[in-house]
Amino acid sequence: MKNPFIMRVIPEGAPFANRHRELEELSSHARNEANVVLFSPRRYGKTSLARRIQAQLKQEGFLTVYADLFQVAGKRCPRTVAEIISRRSSQYPYYAQSLAYHTYEVADETVSRDDVTAGFEKLIASERYGYENLIKGLTSAQTALLKALAADPGQRLHTAEYMASHKLTLGGIQSAQKRLTQLDLIEKCQGIWRIVDPIFAEWLARCQT
Repeated sequence: MKNPFIMRVIPEGAPFANRHRELEELSSHARNEANVVLFSPRRYGKTSLARRIQAQLKQEGFLTVYADLFQVAGKRCPRTVAEIISRRSSQYPYYAQSLAYHTYEVADETVSRDDVTAGFEKLIASERYGYENLIKGLTSAQTALLKALAADPGQRLHTAEYMASHKLTLGGIQSAQKRLTQLDLIEKCQGIWRIVDPIFAEWLARCQT
């Protein structure tokens, strides 16, 4: 009897368990011409899911293409390095594209971890002037709060220890929180305040060293 377990990307005609909601949502996004990024730990079935969506859309008359852009362009990017690019960009679509672009520019035939590091430095440099202009439009209290969150993320802002450590005042924090939230620069996630843009946060942290 043929082994029923498949140790590779699941073929189009093979049984495909569950994922009904994901298949429906992704098919809808594709029909609406929306860009989508799939991310998860490796071996969670991203490629199989994407291929299954392509098969469904092909039956509806869509032209589908699956491409490894590094390899198509003549360079090889190992899976482990691609995962580093994904993590380093925090799975933000814009930063993922930008980091991949800069990494490709510095890489030889095979993309390495060092290439990603060099590419990330180029990414940070390319965003510098935008970040500087953003800071110029903020008050000193707002900038101070951003720098505190960049240097010491994941903490509760209103504790005496946090305010003393970053030379903040309760009034300054409260007013800055409101405006920075309106500007979509900070957000509260599971009771913890953080900077929305992780690359901006890293640039801010670097500015303080």
